[in-house]
Amino acid sequence: MRATRASAFGLVLACVAACSHNSMVIEVVTSDPQVARVELVLVESHCDSCTGDAPPSSLTKATGDVYYQLAGDRFTAPVSAGVAGFTLEPGADSDEILRLGAIGFDAQGIPKGIALIDQDIHIKQHLGEVFRVDLTSRDIQPAVGPLPGFTINPNDTVIVWRAPNAPDTTASCIAVLGAANTFVVPHDDPDCDGITGAAECDPFWYEYAKPANTTTPQYCLEQQSSIHPCTIGTEVGCVDGQSQEGCHPDNYCMPERACVDCNDPTDPQCTDKVGTDSNGVVPRIHCLVPLVGVQGNYVSCTTGIAAINFDAQFTTPSACEPGLIKPILTLPPAPMSSLAVDTGQGPVTFTIANPMAPCTFQIIPIATVSNIPSRSVPAMVVLHGPTRELILPLVVDFTSAGQTGCSGTATAVSCTVDASAFADPMWTCASQ
Repeated sequence: MRATRASAFGLVLACVAACSHNSMVIEVVTSDPQVARVELVLVESHCDSCTGDAPPSSLTKATGDVYYQLAGDRFTAPVSAGVAGFTLEPGADSDEILRLGAIGFDAQGIPKGIALIDQDIHIKQHLGEVFRVDLTSRDIQPAVGPLPGFTINPNDTVIVWRAPNAPDTTASCIAVLGAANTFVVPHDDPDCDGITGAAECDPFWYEYAKPANTTTPQYCLEQQSSIHPCTIGTEVGCVDGQSQEGCHPDNYCMPERACVDCNDPTDPQCTDKVGTDSNGVVPRIHCLVPLVGVQGNYVSCTTGIAAINFDAQFTTPSACEPGLIKPILTLPPAPMSSLAVDTGQGPVTFTIANPMAPCTFQIIPIATVSNIPSRSVPAMVVLHGPTRELILPLVVDFTSAGQTGCSGTATAVSCTVDASAFADPMWTCASQ
């Protein structure tokens, strides 16, 4: 079908009455002096797979019938003497209009009236005729604020909206919300928000936004490629035109194996699994706790205090290489500078010794450290600095000192950074 505007409606009426049998005329009539322009809405099809639509500021998507308008530019005409006129001609493929609607706007473009005709119209059956549509003036819900068949009941909420800064050729969306919800929308932008294609999260939800939960954030792990570090991030929702749903990486780096072995970095089993992973070399703080005594009656020396020395990975201590940062991350319980564990054979305390400014180091317990088995991970060591933050598992291994009593270096607890693991991408955190 083909639709045209009537520049002088009286001439169209005269022509129709006198000679034209190639088109039908739509006459939209209003008694409201505020209505200066009318938009004609021609329904082309019903969307059988659609469940509803969400007008601006909707808290939920309202369910209901969704109808698609005839594709093409917005079809408008000025009001003259209370009438806006349009002509319709049958097309080569179809002459059917499933439903017909009209919206009246004032001079500022604010909707003031509406009409929806629940009638299937075949243009060929009405050639040379005038089809009259009475525009009803009524309150139309502005497209802001939370929102609560084709026939509009007095208690229904009617919403008309268009995309922000939409050109005049862009069609409007209509929502009639009541006992039965109805939506009439353009096929190419059914939520009339001006966002389409891959940038849109939900084509039937105006400016859909499901941001990350800032109250109780869900942490996740993300590694963009094998040359990038494995980073802790937060799960983010999809926001139209801004982001797609997924894991938004932050400034916390973990060993590469974390992105392979774990889903939730705050799960104690994650760090435990990474720290004891035998597949490849994993960056970690490795602490050896010698035991004394005889088999079946081993104990650790109660005076064993292990100083964790981080000097090895810094070529220039004052520069804190690689650079690190300390943004806010909630990982219970609170970090501390030392960690006392009960090995089941006696207490041992691990201590951060002589941290180098601008870096600071903290130990974060991740489990109840009582009767810990050999090769377990009772804590994480967090390296804070000015641009990044690295998190390494603290792995504890028990060994036999071959002695019956505590004396000399053979029974001293020692902790080192596994320098052989410096090839892990996590050490490139500062440059990425």
